[in-house]
Amino acid sequence: MSWLLCGGSMGNVYGTILSIAFLVISIRCCTNGGDSNTTNHPATVGEALRTSDKNGTFPSLNRDNTVAGPDMDNNGVRDDIDAFINSLPDTLSQKAALRQISSAIRNAMLFDTTDQNALVAASNKISNGSACIHSTYDSSNASSRNLEIEKLTVNTKVRFIAYERFSRSIRGTSFVLPEGNGCDK
Repeated sequence: MSWLLCGGSMGNVYGTILSIAFLVISIRCCTNGGDSNTTNHPATVGEALRTSDKNGTFPSLNRDNTVAGPDMDNNGVRDDIDAFINSLPDTLSQKAALRQISSAIRNAMLFDTTDQNALVAASNKISNGSACIHSTYDSSNASSRNLEIEKLTVNTKVRFIAYERFSRSIRGTSFVLPEGNGCDK
């Protein structure tokens, strides 16, 4: 959880972008034997992601041009992330922790970055969500689950820019880890 104390997680987001780029290269090389002259395979990252959505390589994710995305039940978690979490074999408390961190990240992307009180509240919610994940998953899975939800939540350019703006706004700020497990009651 040290990334929270330093005031940002851009390394994780940049790692996500590199992972997606590597995935696209891997998909292209594996699907056409490395022959770049084949025309029936994805030519762009967007096409590769849509292909992955269709064949089930990744969960089908909302990629509209909004930061919030659809949330029909108003629980603070995008509906596609909710569906993904519901599909996991995890326990109810683990799924609640995943929803908590996704909601915290989504809300942080929506806050006014000039409002210091809102930034502190958003950072505390992310810190609590991360602590909750670490209290409900064993140590070998907690960080990977946390990063996975972050990647799925910040999955478009618009969302990336919003999350980067939030991360820049809190850079250099330190926060206190929550008392207890951080989980919402």
